[in-house]
Amino acid sequence: MEVAWNWMLPTLQCDEPSRRRRAFPRASVARDGKTTSRARLTMGSMREAMLGAREAWKERKGAKEKAKFALHVVRMAAAELVSTAQLAPYAARAWWDRQASDVGPFRRRGNRVRVWKGVPYAADSRQQRVDVYLPTDANDEDGSTTRTKRPAALFVHGGTWSSGCAWHYAPMARRLAEHGVVVAVADYRLYPNATMEDMTQDVLCAMRWTVETAPKIGADPERVAVVGHSAGAHLVAKALLMWDEQTIAMEDRTKQQQMEANRPSLFVGLAGVYDIQKHYEYEAERNVHELSTMARAMGGPSNFKKHSPALHVMDVLKEHFRKADTHLPPSKQDVQPAPTPTQKLKLFGEGIAARIGLAQPLHWANTVLPEEPLLRFPPTVLAGSFKDVVVPWYQSAEFALHLHRAGIPTRQLVYDNVGHGNFVVDWWSSSSAEELPHHSRDLLALLQEGAW
Repeated sequence: MEVAWNWMLPTLQCDEPSRRRRAFPRASVARDGKTTSRARLTMGSMREAMLGAREAWKERKGAKEKAKFALHVVRMAAAELVSTAQLAPYAARAWWDRQASDVGPFRRRGNRVRVWKGVPYAADSRQQRVDVYLPTDANDEDGSTTRTKRPAALFVHGGTWSSGCAWHYAPMARRLAEHGVVVAVADYRLYPNATMEDMTQDVLCAMRWTVETAPKIGADPERVAVVGHSAGAHLVAKALLMWDEQTIAMEDRTKQQQMEANRPSLFVGLAGVYDIQKHYEYEAERNVHELSTMARAMGGPSNFKKHSPALHVMDVLKEHFRKADTHLPPSKQDVQPAPTPTQKLKLFGEGIAARIGLAQPLHWANTVLPEEPLLRFPPTVLAGSFKDVVVPWYQSAEFALHLHRAGIPTRQLVYDNVGHGNFVVDWWSSSSAEELPHHSRDLLALLQEGAW
């Protein structure tokens, strides 16, 4: 399943926000005076892959090379079709979990979650919407939300920057809400109808909206986490770095403090891409780089560094150490960040990380960590898996290392049997958290804590 994750869910039709209760309403997205079919947008990865394959086929010289490449594309397409067919039951459950409520034709007995569909967080595009999953008070017959301040989470989906819809992740959102977490699942503008800057700005707007709206939906604004998966984790990291740059640029100290106060309390990255150049090389080794949307979504290889959060943090580190001249004799060790509350949580993903040296305090003989964090970046938990063949685990491990050296409290989770898509689809109906797989239980525990 993980081989085809980039295409399998996005091939399903996306449900546009609507007041009318239709199963699959038609919708359109306006951009620059033009109207684009929503179904076309949700076919993004497959369509873009075929465009990439066509260009790559033209570059092949000789009938033999063209035939060999065509056979490779046919094999990949067949794998995607099989994986898409296998996901049909999940797609039906995702659609039902988004529609199910305590009233109307989709009434579910014992429903403990109220869903607000298609809530706008910006006014520029119909794709700038969130689905909000609210835990309800079981004692209220009308299904009203409890007044207790609950932890909240904004989820940003992946899909090679060109596909995906909020309803695809309804099972995860509903399960989290059933366990007391207010969840907002964001849609955002996608390539080719949006640039990388557009997508990053959308995610930034969604984060601000979630924090500012938290008190109105029974959530604690001081316990708002942001979760990204795959390309979504990349966009969240970029948006948080943009938040840091905008905060620094603020001349008004009061507004600067307000921006810092409204920052999410926690970032959880699931199988994210943080070094674009390195991931492009990995895709080339798998012979999928010409089919992948990534290079085109980034605007070409010349922009790989610009859009790599890991390399941005490395540049900040290099500048800091150049100015501070903090090189010390080999006998001196790093100054470690103080333990934080969330580090008291026992997470399954730290077992493997500890065995391979990623969960232990990190030391570098020749450098000292800064006394204050170099970035206004929230405490971070990054997860990867050895089984993930779409995005390798070391993307998360290396980014965690850079953030740690910049003084950001960081934890690394590593799993050995979690495919790329399993991070977000392994949320079957369960009355008990103990029945969830380990990686899902780790995410639930982090979000229930909500802050470090």
